[in-house]
Order: sequence, then C-alpha cells, then structure tokens
Amino acid sequence: MELLTGSKSTGQVWIENHPSEGWAPGRVDSVEEGHYVVVDEAGQKFEVPHHEARPVDPACLKGADDLLSLGDFSEGTLLHNVRVRYFEDKIYTGIGGPILISMNPFANIPGIYSDAKQKYYRDRSRGHQGELAPHLFSVGAASYGAMLADSRDQSIIISGESGAGKTEATKRILTYFANLQQDELRKKPGQSTMSIEDQVLRSNPILEAFGNAKTARNDNSSRFGKYIDIQFDKTGKLSSCKISSYLLEKSRIVKQQPGERGYHVFYQLCVGAASLGRLASVLSLDAQAQHRYVCGTTMIDGVDDRQDFTEMVDCMHSLCFSVEEREATFKIAAAVLHLGDLDFEEHLDSADGSKITQPQAASKLCELFDVNGPDLVKVFQFKTLEDPFTKKIIDMPQDPAGSSNTALHGKGCLHKAV
Repeated sequence: MELLTGSKSTGQVWIENHPSEGWAPGRVDSVEEGHYVVVDEAGQKFEVPHHEARPVDPACLKGADDLLSLGDFSEGTLLHNVRVRYFEDKIYTGIGGPILISMNPFANIPGIYSDAKQKYYRDRSRGHQGELAPHLFSVGAASYGAMLADSRDQSIIISGESGAGKTEATKRILTYFANLQQDELRKKPGQSTMSIEDQVLRSNPILEAFGNAKTARNDNSSRFGKYIDIQFDKTGKLSSCKISSYLLEKSRIVKQQPGERGYHVFYQLCVGAASLGRLASVLSLDAQAQHRYVCGTTMIDGVDDRQDFTEMVDCMHSLCFSVEEREATFKIAAAVLHLGDLDFEEHLDSADGSKITQPQAASKLCELFDVNGPDLVKVFQFKTLEDPFTKKIIDMPQDPAGSSNTALHGKGCLHKAV
C-alpha cells in the first residue's frame, strides 16, 4: 500500500501505544524527517517513525466477520477489527471457521440467543445451504454436523481469563444442544417425565450455587473447571450428559478479597433456610453478617439470593435428589459456616491442647457432620502425625492458633463426616 503522494497523504498507519485505544488507525498528515505526523479520529497528532509505520488494512475498519479474510495480520489490525465489531454489538468474530473469539458485552443484547436465532443455526446444521455468521451457535452447528457426517466425537474448548464469559458461553451452548430436537421432543399432554435436555439445563443452577462466586471482575465467576460429556444417539438425539468437575478454588470458602464473595450457596442458605421447614432449625443459621465466612460483601446488585435458592432447591427436586441427599447437602454447607465461627483457648493442661470455647457450637457441628463429640474435639485438640520409621501415630497438642488453622481448612472433621 502506498502511503505518500508527496508531502501530504490520505494513507493510514497504525498508532502504536495510543493512550486510550492501545492501537488506533491514524491518517498521515505530513512527512517530517525521520517520522510521519499522524492524526487519529479525535484529531490528536502523533509521531510515527518511518521504519515503524505499518499501513492500515481498510477491511478491518469495517469489522470483518473472519480475521483470516484480512490482508494484514498485525496486532493493530486484529485488535481494531474485533473492537469495531464489539461496539456494533457483534461480539463474535471467526478465525477461519473452527475458532471463535467471544467478547463479553457485560450487557444483554436483544435477540442474540433467541429461539429464532437457535432455529437459524439449527436448520443449517441439518444441511441447509448458506454461510453461518460467527456465533456460539455456529460452533455448535459445525460440531454437530461434523459428528453426524463423520460419526466421530467432537470437542468444544471454552477458555479465557476470569470475567471473559466462559460460564455464560457454556450455558448457551448447552441450551443450543438441548434444543436441537425441540420440535420432535415437545412433551405430550400429561407427560411428566423430564427429558435429558431439560435435565441438562436444570443442572446449571445447582452447579452455579456450589461452584460460582462473585469476584472483582465477575458477579458470577465459575471457580472450578468442568468437563461436560454430551452423548447423542445415531439419529442425533441427545441421549445422556455427564459433568465432571475439578480444581475447585477451596481457599475462597474461608477468605475472599475486598468486594468479593464466597460461593453463592452459603449466602443463599442464610436467607433461604427458613423455607426448608423443620430442617431450618437443624441448620441453625443466622444472618449472613453473623458468620465469619460470609460477613464481608453480602449482596450482589440485581441478584436475589433468596429467589436463587428457591430455584436451586426446585432444580434438586426436579432432578430427583432424594430427601436424604438434599438434607445432607445443606447440613454440610451449614456446618462449614458454623466451622468458621469457632473460637479456641488454651487448655488448663497444655498436654491436652486447646479447647473450643463454645461447647454448644461443637455439639451443633457433631449433629451436622454426623460425627461423635470426642472425635470432633480431638481433631482440634491434637495434630495427628505418623512416625516415618515406626509408623506409630502420634498426637501432638495444638495451641489455639493451630486449632484455628485446622478449623479454617476443615481438616479431619470433614473427612470423618464423609
């Protein structure tokens, strides 16, 4: 691309390290010795050395659907193309088909995940002609079509930094797959059995309650990894789904940064336990501010923890969690909150270690964890070690700080409860 036609030019070059844009296109206003004087869209002037000047590909100024269609692959070209699309509410940009860039809009974009949009991509996954605009559903349509055509497993990897939108993208792609057969799978009048598709979608509120939390960058950040295995039969009908979780951020249970929260379930349980009937008195939970693990930031703008708790419990019912399973789950969650409230003091005899200052709290923990009193007390009084040579078990007395650390990490008593 020719930049100059004398001392003036209408050519454009990239302004690197732009103060607000990082990379920004600028018009060459004049040629000076050793550099160009370049003007950005706001009229600010910058000096760009001749040897660093890189022409702007006009295609990126329009926001191309596919980055591989651009004639230049400089950092400025790629970033500016994505930026142009983002401000046009086109948050998805393709890279040659199988790779999709997704930008979190931090807002609801009308119609972007509508039933009509799903149908558009669903129809094309069944052999209809036409180019697919970059979208989460285009990735779903391509993988589904390839699976049926080649009879081979397909994988979709969703990655990105915290707040990038991975959790939301996972929910949307699951919804797409769950609705692939929606026309054929509409329930008949009087049918009560929940379909596999509905079960997959109803699992989300439960997973989010126990695995998501508010961070500084994201009000619903997934603090664990998941591997979701979706299986289809030969006709393309969803037949089963298995979700494996791993790498849960356990430290978040006991400590959060300012402005952040622990896992949603603890806050939901504090405000929603009263709806559990007789179980509420067993859990014996107070207001959030009364429990150490959740006494910091308690509210999220636009989020109703009580309503979310009701939805989560409803999902447990619909997914056939037994009464025993539901109660055991809530007992353990409540016990974790009570565990954080324990205080310790020196025992009169140092050989006996420290002791819990609230016997009533210890009794409540025994009830919730389903362990006997002496075993629970011993966990906090002594640190258990094994002699590497004799293999003999040694109980070393703990001071209050050591006991508090044991309570902080929930060691021993949680293991016994399981």
